[in-house]
Amino acid sequence: MEIDIQNTDNITVINVNGYLDANTSPVLDQKIADLVAEGNANILLNLKDVGYMSSSGLRVFLNASKAVRPLRGKFKVCQVTPDVMEVIKMTGFDIIVDVIETYDAAISSY
Repeated sequence: MEIDIQNTDNITVINVNGYLDANTSPVLDQKIADLVAEGNANILLNLKDVGYMSSSGLRVFLNASKAVRPLRGKFKVCQVTPDVMEVIKMTGFDIIVDVIETYDAAISSY
C-alpha cells in the first residue's frame, strides 16, 4: 500500500494505492492519527486506487471519524471502487461514513 498526502483548502487528502487489509490498515490508521494530532481536522480519504478492503479497513474509518470530532472536523471518503463499496454497503458503513462519489464533490462538501 502506498499513501500520498496533499493539503487542499484546509483539507488533508490521503490518496491510498493498493490493498487496505489487516496488514496495511494499521499503517493508515497511525498515519491518520498522526495527521489529526498535528491539527488536521478535515480528512478526505481517496480510495480510487484501492482494489480490495477487508473489515479492518472499516476500523480505520471509525477511528478517523472519532479522531476528528474533538477538532470539529470531518472525515469523508471518496472515489470508492465498486469492490470496496460493496464492503462498505454490506456492513452499513455507508450510513456511518460520508462516502462521496467524486473527488471534486468531496472537496466541495467541506
